[in-house]
Amino acid sequence: MKKKMNSYGLYLILIAAITFIYMYTSRKNISRFMLEICALDTMDILSRQSFTGLYMVIISYFFIALTLKPEFREMYVISYKNRIQMWNGQCIFALKICFETVFISDLLGIIYNISCGSKLVNWGKAESYFYFLTRHIISNEIEVAGVVIAAILLDTMVIYSAILSALLIYWKTKELIVPSILLAAVGIWDGYINYMGKSLYYKKIRFSFSKIYDSQAMCTKIFIVMALVVTMYLLGRKVAARREFL
Repeated sequence: MKKKMNSYGLYLILIAAITFIYMYTSRKNISRFMLEICALDTMDILSRQSFTGLYMVIISYFFIALTLKPEFREMYVISYKNRIQMWNGQCIFALKICFETVFISDLLGIIYNISCGSKLVNWGKAESYFYFLTRHIISNEIEVAGVVIAAILLDTMVIYSAILSALLIYWKTKELIVPSILLAAVGIWDGYINYMGKSLYYKKIRFSFSKIYDSQAMCTKIFIVMALVVTMYLLGRKVAARREFL
């Protein structure tokens, strides 16, 4: 129990540290274009593939994998009726951690922006970061809660889809390093290399202000993410059902 608490504490510390560092560097880079950032812009900034697709996915995966690792020992396996029940439990735990990761990082990002003197919303100004991305000015009242909820839910499912893929590989290989390398490779490519604009995954489906007015594009992103989540879950059940015990 103490070991789990220590690992959870480290998980929270890493999320907080990386979020603050990322927000600091992002604000610094955006300010070079003489743009004004508001607190709600956090939802777009922290949805970038370089943040969500690399740092948050890796942190979430390592915490989830290390927490679940003891379950693959015989004494834990026999506490389940079968391996499908074990897989279901791990999927639920992974979803919980993915949501916590996104919620905590977004909350800290909003707090950081407000502490830097940013307004809650400034989307009615031509100098805003929002206008720079969308070329739209919103002068009427903005559904702040709707934007926050949409970003959190989509980002959670994006991370969750990656984690389920990694867990499935972990079940097949029993090696922590294999899915870690794959997750890092995709995250680094999409977040920093992105050769000739070719994204492997995250850029195609992340929450983005640039697509906020394109309902078809947003629906397509949601469909892709949900389809991958369902596919990975069903593949995991198939792997788990092959034999009763590990």
